[in-house]
Amino acid sequence: MSLFKKLFALTALTMTIFAACAENRQAAHNNGQEKLGTGDSGGGNLYKGRPIESYRVDITQHPAYKNKIAPIVQTLTDINRGAHGKQMSHPDLGRMFLSILQKRTWYLIPGTLDTLPRERTGIAIPTDQGALQGPQEIWINSLLFNSMEENEQATLILHEILMGIRILKFASTQAQCLGFAPTPDYCDNLGTEPHGTLSQLTSKDYADVRAAGIQILSSYPNFSFDDWEDLMAAKNFSMSFRDFKLKTDQGKRTAESFITSVKKSFITKSAPTFGVKWGNPIVKETCRVDFEELAQKNTFNLILSTPTENRRLKVDLSTDQALKYNKYVSFNQRKLSQILVMTAPPATGVQVGDRYLEATFLFDLDRFVGVEINELVYTEVTGQSSSSETPADALRYLCVNEPVSLE
Repeated sequence: MSLFKKLFALTALTMTIFAACAENRQAAHNNGQEKLGTGDSGGGNLYKGRPIESYRVDITQHPAYKNKIAPIVQTLTDINRGAHGKQMSHPDLGRMFLSILQKRTWYLIPGTLDTLPRERTGIAIPTDQGALQGPQEIWINSLLFNSMEENEQATLILHEILMGIRILKFASTQAQCLGFAPTPDYCDNLGTEPHGTLSQLTSKDYADVRAAGIQILSSYPNFSFDDWEDLMAAKNFSMSFRDFKLKTDQGKRTAESFITSVKKSFITKSAPTFGVKWGNPIVKETCRVDFEELAQKNTFNLILSTPTENRRLKVDLSTDQALKYNKYVSFNQRKLSQILVMTAPPATGVQVGDRYLEATFLFDLDRFVGVEINELVYTEVTGQSSSSETPADALRYLCVNEPVSLE
């Protein structure tokens, strides 16, 4: 049987999600088969005479994971992987895959699981329930799982990872952030109220997850960062904390979303505090970047404060309909996916020798992580055009949200 046919056949078994039980259910019998129930009363639950905890497994040690899914995770997390200048990894999504694998408890249960209704899963034929998932646990029917070939087992595991990401859209903003953030302190002070409940999942959610899994398994070795973004956006995986972008939207940003990202960095405590003053010698010191919104729409002051400097840069985005990101750049052994250059030239009547500040804003996806400020000088003024260069005594300062290696 071809891989495609196997994948298609497996959709009939697809692993879907269950809402937490509101009542205590014990092991029941349905047509002579044992069916697993879950309990909320706080007692010790047994299945076939064994504690439920004894069925817990480390799914990353399963051969199907090691041979089929681990290479996908490696593709997502390897920041040095690239082709023709394109970023091929997707660290945010890689961290999310690892979060589902490590923070969910996985069980292999030798029995039948409760079956979700067809109107929920969107599958038009009778199916066996291969797996069920809640906010903290993933239950897999090992009788079915062990009878599958390795490719089919990998498809099921990937489906559960993707479903785990899907249900995050109903979690709180803080819980969403914890799935993507490099360190937990990024998520301090974020909202803890859920955005919905698992009962809001629809047949389209299940169909999107199945389609995403098939596309990943067939195409991931050639996926670039933009391809991952496009797939996750097209299959509606965006959530309040992380908005995936279609290829048609990548490289563009409105002034409003730009300012929102800068504001968010202060809320999530990822605002820049590590500074480097370029010169002879190069000096590392603390820095602070403050954001001061002005009355004029889409206009703000960026204030750089260091032990030796205090500079204010007015950024006016009021006339920009869309902002273009320049390129990917490498920084501290990671790749920043977005970089935007903004300039603030002097007012009219500029003369040769006048100085002004230019800022390069650095983003890690939608998170503002740093800024480089350069002081430039007008060397030529001819009508509406001018050229500039950095004078020897000018300020050139980098302020970012993590320590800088000068090696």
